[in-house]
Amino acid sequence: MNIIKKLNVFQINFRMVVLGDYPVPPGRVILITGGTKGIGLETAKKLARGRAELILTTRNSGVLENGEEQRRFLSEFPIPTKIHILKLDLNSLSAVKKFCSEVKQRFPRLDCIVCNAGTMQKNGGKTADGWEVHFGVNYLAHFQLIQLLSPTLQDSQDPRIILVSSSHLTKGRINFETLKNGEPSRSSRGVTQEYCDSKLMMALWGYQLQKYLNNIKIITVSPGWCRTGLGREHGTPWVILPFIIIPLALFSQSAEEGADSVVYCILKSTLASPVFIKNRKSVPAIQRYLEENDRLGSELWDFSISAIEEHK
Repeated sequence: MNIIKKLNVFQINFRMVVLGDYPVPPGRVILITGGTKGIGLETAKKLARGRAELILTTRNSGVLENGEEQRRFLSEFPIPTKIHILKLDLNSLSAVKKFCSEVKQRFPRLDCIVCNAGTMQKNGGKTADGWEVHFGVNYLAHFQLIQLLSPTLQDSQDPRIILVSSSHLTKGRINFETLKNGEPSRSSRGVTQEYCDSKLMMALWGYQLQKYLNNIKIITVSPGWCRTGLGREHGTPWVILPFIIIPLALFSQSAEEGADSVVYCILKSTLASPVFIKNRKSVPAIQRYLEENDRLGSELWDFSISAIEEHK
């Protein structure tokens, strides 16, 4: 039995070296929104190898309530670690507030919050609070979550907030008038305009957030083009699917590969912030773009504060 255990440890350590993972400090508590599937799940699995304590959020009531489904999910983590699965509906600011109250009661200290969950929908729609769905789910709900949970990071020796964005952010536009009315942006080809808008907001927010939380590292990351469930509600016509599926199969990466840069941002000790990371490297062109749009970021911050104040 001891020999088998030693072999398992060797295999785990060898795999970590191959992937270039960084060690997880003992006792580190990490919250990942959308942590039960896609890039969030793969990020969690990598962190579990270092025995991090993980708080994973989901909308899937089956993982929360169905014993067999939960057992199947937990079997994704072969190394024993503390995993807490909590329900979080980013479609509702009231639900986000309730979730944050539960987290603060159960976990007096967090070390890292990963804002990963998101949606991409062709036909848009609105959140329970009347916001355009990409703005509300991908961005504003996370904005409120960080406003409420950032105090729990203050006692960490290395507090971090990781914002999952996209290099598509340069296609984003922010029209505060349409946002006020819960209306979608103009349509675009390929990736939906509203999705790009929300990823621009995430990155601009990160640079503003650093001004207010100067003792916490704020890192924005693009996982790249990955084969995940994101976009399954996009409603792409079947005649166009071959033109998407073939390039996706040839040029995209797996969710596990996409999670690599996210894990890098969580664990790399020498990272300065604020910074935009892709493929484990900073992207100067995007960082300049964000710095040049600092005024827009400031306007977005003020708009977001007003938006969550309306729903108190």
